[in-house]
Order: sequence, then structure tokens, then C-alpha cells
Amino acid sequence: MSRRARGRFVTGRPRLVLLAALVFLLLSAVFGADATGRLKTQGYDDPRSESSRAARVAAEHLGERPPTWSSSHRPAAVPSTARQPGMRART
Repeated sequence: MSRRARGRFVTGRPRLVLLAALVFLLLSAVFGADATGRLKTQGYDDPRSESSRAARVAAEHLGERPPTWSSSHRPAAVPSTARQPGMRART
């Protein structure tokens, strides 16, 4: 089916296309409702990957697992170099 023919079909039968989308949405909800219970949160690491080897080495040398969280860092107010006489303040 060409792109033009698909376009004519979709624009010519908007209610049918909407109905098909709703049926697809309902079927997805029915079959995917328990998907979160079946998914694992961990265990997808490849033990041969470089990051897994690095985590093992870090755990051996540091005696603990590397952190699994990150934080954002905000620099302290204004650097002292910006307060020098030759520097202009931003406005």
C-alpha cells in the first residue's frame, strides 16, 4: 500500500482509525497490566562487560559496592576570581 493510499484511507475513515487505536489501547492495557510484576529490577548486568569488571575491582579495593545514585552539584556562590577589580558584574 503506498503512502498516498494509506493517507486517503486514514483521512477517509477517521472513526474507524480511532476505533482501531482504542481497541489497541485496551488490548495493550489488558495484556500489559501485570508486566511490571514480571519485570526484574536487577540482574541484567553482563558479567563480562567492562563496567561489571570495574564494579568488582572497586568492591574488592574499596570493600563496598559503588554507589548506585547520583547527585547534582551546585557550585558555591560566586568564585573569588569574579570579585577582582577588573571584572564586571553580570546584569
